[in-house]
Amino acid sequence: MRDVLGAFRQTLTNRQTLGYALAAGGVMGSLFAYVFCSQQVFTGIYGSAIIFRLPSQPSRSVPRLLAFSTPVSSAGSACA
Repeated sequence: MRDVLGAFRQTLTNRQTLGYALAAGGVMGSLFAYVFCSQQVFTGIYGSAIIFRLPSQPSRSVPRLLAFSTPVSSAGSACA
């Protein structure tokens, strides 16, 4: 146990190791912030909330994706 704690202390007091750990933590934190906020951004700005419901129901994914990507004319019917 004493050796493990000594190695742990040595790792934490190394400036290079601490710098890499902080950089990796910043990158991962940025990635998590993007993933958690992306639904609100895409829904609020682009109005594309349907994309985030696709993976939850795989049997309905293809029809929803096709409905989302089908162009609609000004009369409201799908273009053929």
